[in-house]
Amino acid sequence: MTRRNDSIIDIDGSRGEGGGQVVRVAFSLAAITSQAVRVNNIRANRPKGGGLKSQHATSIEYLASTTQADVEGLQVGSKTVVFRPTRAPCALIDRIITIAAPSEAASTSLIFQAVLPFLLHASGPSDADAPITLTITGGTNVSFSPSFEYLSQVLLPTLRARYGILVESSLESRAWATGPATKGCVRYTIHPLKPGQRLQPHQTRQELASLAASPTISRVDVSIIVPSQLQAAFQDRLASDLAAVLPTADVNFVLLEDSGHDARVYVLLVAHSADGAFRWGRDSLASYPKKPKAQPTFVRSLSTALVKDLHREVTAPGGSMGDEYMQDQLVVFQTLADGESTFFRHDEKSPAYLEDERMRLDRGDEPFGQGSLHAQTARWVASEMLPAAKFFNKGTVCAGVGFPIP
Repeated sequence: MTRRNDSIIDIDGSRGEGGGQVVRVAFSLAAITSQAVRVNNIRANRPKGGGLKSQHATSIEYLASTTQADVEGLQVGSKTVVFRPTRAPCALIDRIITIAAPSEAASTSLIFQAVLPFLLHASGPSDADAPITLTITGGTNVSFSPSFEYLSQVLLPTLRARYGILVESSLESRAWATGPATKGCVRYTIHPLKPGQRLQPHQTRQELASLAASPTISRVDVSIIVPSQLQAAFQDRLASDLAAVLPTADVNFVLLEDSGHDARVYVLLVAHSADGAFRWGRDSLASYPKKPKAQPTFVRSLSTALVKDLHREVTAPGGSMGDEYMQDQLVVFQTLADGESTFFRHDEKSPAYLEDERMRLDRGDEPFGQGSLHAQTARWVASEMLPAAKFFNKGTVCAGVGFPIP
């Protein structure tokens, strides 16, 4: 199916968080809806001049290729990109897809975030029941981006619980932006919506608000990817710190892996609510210090700070439905879904107001709502791309457009 739209949506990439979030949301929704978009001032709020990074260019290149888009300005460093898609997602026939990032510094997770919504809507021929196998090469543990572990343990289970989105993941090889160069590879099996289907929220606003008011943490899963000589120290310290603040939660060490280099230290904590409704992730990517004076306190300092961050997420007054980084990653799915969905994080009010307070329409002409600047920016860009989607009550409730699969 080929569709053209002579009008174009202009997005100022310097607004809000002014980074890659604007790029991912704008071009992902443009590819799904076959709308032309122009993003100016790309990453204008970033140092070193801004412009497209390699992971952004790689994502747009794939979306442009599969939608047969007319594109202007698509190269690393570009500050303006024009994207005019001419083919809808349902026209995608390929079920085996490979996206290769140019370096281990390019995040496979950010590429995945940009293309997943499109591939969920790539139903293909009416008789195509086969899932899509997506292979991405690039970095798996990279600064300022979710790790593979965060996606597999937090984001993907949340998408399945909230919207029935089924994606299986596997790590073929790991790549870091620090230490010796390696080639990372991740593989996802994506089950697209079928013709006639729409994304459906699985829980009501009232149900989620009730569960989020005072969640009980039943367990914390711990992933440790550090040099082998630090593994025992991290296990002991994390177990002790977690027991001190969450004494009734089981602590499970689900991954213990040698990172192979002192410059590579990664730890992920995932808290689970007893009812299974929510997950909260907190992680740290660091390097073991070279200076001998800093080494004795390294494990203690990292563990203390990380456990403190997780504890603040799960025990803050007012409750929450997930961690700070999850909130902005769900916005695209909220706007595309059929009907009302919600994501609340602790604020000055209890989530009970989601049940009782009248719905107050948010203005979508600038970044808005509660949560991080990333979340506020994602809502604004999504509102520009899909004005029929409406947010209410400081962005905590979204009435999605129910984007259809032909």
